[in-house]
Amino acid sequence: CFGTDGLVQTWYDQSGSGNDATQTTASAQPQIVSSGSVILKNNKPSLSFSSKFLRRNNLVYTTNTLFATSVFSTIDATGVLLGQNSGGTGRSGSLEIGSQRAKYFFNNGTSFENFSSNIIVLNEQSLMTNYSFNNDYYSSLNGNSGNNQISNQVFTPSALGMSIGATYIGSNALSGDIQEIILWNSDESANKTGIETNINNFYNIY
Repeated sequence: CFGTDGLVQTWYDQSGSGNDATQTTASAQPQIVSSGSVILKNNKPSLSFSSKFLRRNNLVYTTNTLFATSVFSTIDATGVLLGQNSGGTGRSGSLEIGSQRAKYFFNNGTSFENFSSNIIVLNEQSLMTNYSFNNDYYSSLNGNSGNNQISNQVFTPSALGMSIGATYIGSNALSGDIQEIILWNSDESANKTGIETNINNFYNIY
């Protein structure tokens, strides 16, 4: 990429499970190099998304028990970091932004913003954690838990797969950067503090 831009076709899964996220359409690929220089946020490499997204086909959540974290920045008050399904009222999102707050979007077409006081500062690096078990949903921003808990909502698995940076069909796209995104299909709430501390020690977010 000497002197040119570099785009990402595959973001490789680091867990060993082979759940790589890909995008074969060049115009929809996120950017990692700008004019020969790696894009950095807080001195760490970052993928730049703007109507760009990566997909993992046929990967679905098997239960309503989820734990997801992401290191990101955004210039817009809305957008999807990690989502599934086709979009609109049929989508489910485990990491979304709405009104500069963490947001869940359930398959019944109703969205819930779990933060009542924790505001995402635009164009600044943030760590978001959304997690659920027994149909109860929680959110955390920069290590601080949101004030609201949402209960008794069904998060239905998708038949299509999931995407990074937008819904599966590319709607509700993020305008910003993603540096890391991790999804557990298990209850990791007991490990939440340790997970967030480990991530923050590397990225020095807060």
